[in-house]
Amino acid sequence: MLSGTLHTTIPFAENPASLWRNIAANLRITPICSYSFALAKSKLVVKRLRGVEILGQVTVIVTDKTGTITENKMQADTFILEDGKQVKPQQLSKEVSGKIALCLPQYSNDPTDKAVLEIVTGIEREAEYVSLEGFAENKPWRTMIYKQKGLKIFAFAGEPEAIIRSTNLSETRKTQLLDTLKSETNKGNRVVAYAYKENGDQSLQKTQFLVLAVLSDPIRPGVKEALAKLGRAGIDTYIVTGDHPTTARTIAQTIGLQSDVLQGSEIETLSDKDLTEKLLTTRVFARISPSQKKRLVTLLKKQGETVAVIGDGVNDAPALKAGSVGIAMGEIGTDLAKETADLVLTDDNYVHLPEAIRLGRKALDNFRKGLTYYLSAKAILLSIFIVPLALGIPFPFAPIMIILTELLMDLASSTIFVTESVEPDVLHREPQKITNFLSKTVALRILRNGALLAVGILIIYLWLYYQTNDVVLAQTAAFVTWLLGHIMLALNLKQEKLSLLKQGIFSNRFGSFWLVGMILLSLSITFLKPLYPFVHTTSIPVHVWVGILAVVIASTWWIEVVKLVQSKNLISERR
Repeated sequence: MLSGTLHTTIPFAENPASLWRNIAANLRITPICSYSFALAKSKLVVKRLRGVEILGQVTVIVTDKTGTITENKMQADTFILEDGKQVKPQQLSKEVSGKIALCLPQYSNDPTDKAVLEIVTGIEREAEYVSLEGFAENKPWRTMIYKQKGLKIFAFAGEPEAIIRSTNLSETRKTQLLDTLKSETNKGNRVVAYAYKENGDQSLQKTQFLVLAVLSDPIRPGVKEALAKLGRAGIDTYIVTGDHPTTARTIAQTIGLQSDVLQGSEIETLSDKDLTEKLLTTRVFARISPSQKKRLVTLLKKQGETVAVIGDGVNDAPALKAGSVGIAMGEIGTDLAKETADLVLTDDNYVHLPEAIRLGRKALDNFRKGLTYYLSAKAILLSIFIVPLALGIPFPFAPIMIILTELLMDLASSTIFVTESVEPDVLHREPQKITNFLSKTVALRILRNGALLAVGILIIYLWLYYQTNDVVLAQTAAFVTWLLGHIMLALNLKQEKLSLLKQGIFSNRFGSFWLVGMILLSLSITFLKPLYPFVHTTSIPVHVWVGILAVVIASTWWIEVVKLVQSKNLISERR
């Protein structure tokens, strides 16, 4: 948690703002690195460390449908011919199958292409391949260009509405096909159209209709539950897809997302202000182009949302980059999408997102608690040095004690807070943003946490110094009070709501190690005479030990009393 320390005799700084930034940076790096390994177990590979930090602050998820919400096991169930007849794959004629094969790249990773390619496997392509023009902005179809016996052949695949309207079919047939399309998409199926044209140009006009391929892709188990978990955590999910609006609506309703559907063509007519209002009620967007997806992400960010974008294709790169954190799909994601993203979802499964959010929030919580503890400890040290300085008496710690203090405090904050378990309510609260490490709230928390321990150490030190005039005894007692007090403060602060008594005082193995270590160190430097010259300590009378323990308990365990009271009040409110 702490990769660098401040090596100062007294914790002063010429530039306080710079000091705080350095502390924050040092405290943040190591826990985020450690949580990267935990995220990998949840199928999220971290490409950029900032992705982990932002993941814990996410308020909105913008996701594709295919392969994330669905299983990405696309299967071509039926084909619809131009007369509206539905046939099984094995019932397709060889001629139609051959023309469909021309509409598909021979080596495609696209799930839809692969599902249809399985049907036409073994069909020989007699035409010579020339080039391919892929899907583009405002062009929701792909064109494969061939040469055969002096003829140019154009094979099209893509959005059914556009291709149906472009064919040379009668208006009656077009209407029938569009009605069939609506019927299939109402079932949540994906429908892709294929068309064919010889000679002429490659524009989508006067084409020969081939078939509508009806494909099913089951919803992933657990997606509905994952969506509900994210909702309870205050995170909204937006489905942004290129699929048919009815397909998108049906899938959304199946997973418990009740929303109107807004199409890309409608978005083009809306101003940013009107679209922002739509975003308040609309969670499903269909027939969306890459620029429109980026626009949606940008508008959400302008509303103060922290947006996680999930995408897989080359066209998703702008939105992935525009999001607060980009998440690429690992299985079907393109290299460009993975390179642009901050995180890679290795199995493309939306179900892993609640666990990833939980780990992200855990990282932020522990960082914030570690930072608060670190600054509280620094504030304690500052105050216990200022008072003796003002009184003109020796400092409460000898130089070797100051060195040990810096070392032990840094190691304690590093290990205890990094390894602390997640807060119980982490997925039952609204997202939190870390925007200002020295806000008024943090400053008051630091003052509250450290004030009593600082006062207690000063009382012990000043009492012994003025009563005995023995500087070594007074410093030893103050140092032991600090050793035991700062570790108990860390144990009390590692959970904000769960009492240490309920969690268990030895629940954190590193916390247990440091507690035992501080007790042994305190006993060693006060009972082992050979150590006295090296640590500048001495033995402590029994009555002073009683005072030290009273100060340690009173100045730290009040935090646990507050937790118990708040917990009882919360239970009463729920009843």
